[in-house]
Amino acid sequence: ADLVVRLVGSATQSYDLTVNFNHIYDDSMLELPTGAPIVDTYLRGDIHENGVVNIADAMMAAQYLAGNRALGELNAVNFACVRHDTGGDHMSISDAMFIAQYLAALRDAHYNIP
Repeated sequence: ADLVVRLVGSATQSYDLTVNFNHIYDDSMLELPTGAPIVDTYLRGDIHENGVVNIADAMMAAQYLAGNRALGELNAVNFACVRHDTGGDHMSISDAMFIAQYLAALRDAHYNIP
């Protein structure tokens, strides 16, 4: 199963996502232990996960896109959900630009032009 997360919140309020599995089966249909619920906290635009959206997030996004940072060094969900792309969210230079525009007060906390 795949779980696809799309954040619709703002750059100023974080959100917790709790995933709890009732049943998990392997390829042979044998039930596996479910374990404890998984809780992740997300904040749209907080790419380096320090709890705020700042210029370092836009820089980290650009560095990743230029091949200078590994995906594991950033929060891909917080990155991809800045700009809501048609056909699903993708990480692009537009996300970095939207963060910079938000910080310059050219976009609101939902990354919309006011």
